[in-house]
Amino acid sequence: MFRFILYTCMLAVALLAAGCRPSVSAGPSQPLENPWCSLAHGIARQIPADLHDVERNRALSDTAITALDLGAHKQAAEIACDISGWRRGDLLARLGHRCHATGRGDAGDRFLKAAENVARDSGLESWQRSRIRLAIERAHAGRTATQRIEAARVTRLDTADQAALLPDLMQHTVATSNLLDTLNRLETVSRQTLDLDLAAGAFDAYRVAYQKAGEAGQTALYRDRLAAGLTRLLDSLHPAVVCDKLMEMSEAARRLGDTPFAEQMSRETGNRLGLIRADMRLPVQTRYARLLARAGDTRQARRRLAAAETLLPDPAITPAERAAAHAELGAAWMELGDAAAADGHFADAILALKTLANSRPRAVAAVRVCLTFARAGIAEPARLSEMAALLNRLGDPW
Repeated sequence: MFRFILYTCMLAVALLAAGCRPSVSAGPSQPLENPWCSLAHGIARQIPADLHDVERNRALSDTAITALDLGAHKQAAEIACDISGWRRGDLLARLGHRCHATGRGDAGDRFLKAAENVARDSGLESWQRSRIRLAIERAHAGRTATQRIEAARVTRLDTADQAALLPDLMQHTVATSNLLDTLNRLETVSRQTLDLDLAAGAFDAYRVAYQKAGEAGQTALYRDRLAAGLTRLLDSLHPAVVCDKLMEMSEAARRLGDTPFAEQMSRETGNRLGLIRADMRLPVQTRYARLLARAGDTRQARRRLAAAETLLPDPAITPAERAAAHAELGAAWMELGDAAAADGHFADAILALKTLANSRPRAVAAVRVCLTFARAGIAEPARLSEMAALLNRLGDPW
């Protein structure tokens, strides 16, 4: 009962201004197919569905989402045809969301209808159906046409997905409500003992409120209260999640020109990295180094990257994870302008893939490496050809 009351409280904050009209963003020109996503698609399709259905669909979904994030909408839609189960519905809803955000309402409606059809599949588990509906509600929250956000529809979601939807609904709340009132309600919730899902949703809701304060030029006025509210939530989250959330807040502050708050969130991230075990800390610390680099602190970024590299031999990191870690470290060094270090890690990533004897981990890791290269914007035909050769080496044993 207590958990239900807390969710009701959170939803009351988020649904306060339901029904407002969000702004229409301009539709970007869509690029051609991303070659790394094409390669990842081909690799993921080789994973046999009868043996490794979960890994296959996850790899395909990750590839489609990367293509979507990079603006290759048509490519993402084509990959969706190869996905089955709840991830197909999730991706269709994401495509609908993107279409509405870029002013293509008719196409968006078609994707959302297709996603709703997937959600009706009687073979899905309740949490899978809820995950699709979460993506659909996110699309409804950001669509260009006036539409009420109905609390009854939101409460059909699993409680974890209700919490995940809070930041999207908060966009409506802060657009039409008094920021001080919204902050007061958030503080009431954050003073409770929250589970991980609620704490993560509340943290993201604070970020939305902070961004609204920044747009109004009022970050200094609310900074201390926001920091206090965030601090109350940290102990309810896993250390790796805490660091990711703090980095997101630091990035938001940097975009708003709020250097003191950006640095405060960055320092707090650095202080908490040591609480994460090695296999989980490596990717988080790599992202932290990239955050420092974007903030202009290249010396500290290099130091953090060098420290992350020392974690690579840790036995908790599997060979497949090590291949992906090399790719991520290479992308980070490339962002710092160290081409030699980047090339070394990229080569090590491919070498690590070649040493994997079993095709299943090799294919899964190869997809992750390809998608890291895609997001990093690597345009090296030789590197692409070397990775493509791995596609021909996939086969039994899986």
